[in-house]
This record gives sequence, structure tokens and C-alpha cells, in this order.
Amino acid sequence: MDEKVKKSGDVESQTKRRAVIVDDDPEVGRILHLLLKPRFETHIALRGDTGLELIREIKPHLAVLDLVLPSIDGMTLCEMIKSDDELKDTQVLIVTATTRHSDLPDTFWKLGTSADGFLSKPFLPEEVQKTIMQMIPQMKS
Repeated sequence: MDEKVKKSGDVESQTKRRAVIVDDDPEVGRILHLLLKPRFETHIALRGDTGLELIREIKPHLAVLDLVLPSIDGMTLCEMIKSDDELKDTQVLIVTATTRHSDLPDTFWKLGTSADGFLSKPFLPEEVQKTIMQMIPQMKS
């Protein structure tokens, strides 16, 4: 059974942007949660279908998606978000290990997707923070 793993819900989070992390590895989800929580109210799902439910419910500013997920893969989930009139402004960051042995840069892998950002695992915390900071100006209030 999949569930929301984390939600930062303090009073301060009412003014924070919202983020949904969808990754089937709980440890990666926890790391991303820790990296995002200073700027985002975070929610985590371990499956694509649960992630989609959360995204539809929360309408986040940011969705961080793994590519390989149970039920709905990250690329399909990204396309579903970007083709939904209520969700299309959500910034999507794909974070995946699928490309880790490639010599090609992450910017190459982003081509042909509707994602707003792309990072290969393993990632450095600084890479995640830099990428998110570049995406924030595009986020709607």
C-alpha cells in the first residue's frame, strides 16, 4: 500500500510553494524532501498513480519525478501533467538513474520531453538546488 510519506505542514508552509516528489526509492524521496523543505511544502509518493492523485489534489508548483516507477512511468506522468489545463504550469524535474552511465549531458536527455529540468542520479545536493533555483522564476504563485 502506497501512501504520502512526508508532508511538511507547519504554519510557515502556508506561504511556501508546494512540491510533490514521486520516486519508488524511499531514501531518494527522503533526500529530495530534505533538499526542498526550506522552500517547499513537500509531499512524497512511491508510485506513479499515487503521485498523479497527489499532484491533482495539491496542484504543486513543482513535481520531481523518477522515470522508472510502478504503475505509471515518470515520462507518461510528465506528459499527463503538461497536457492537463489545471496542471500544465507545474514545473517538472525528472531525476533518474536511467542515464547514469551515459556520457551525454543531462540537457541532452531533457530534449524530446516536456520536462522543465532533468538530473541524473546519483546527484549532488548542489545540483538539485541549482536546478530548482533556475526553475523557481517560472513558477506561478
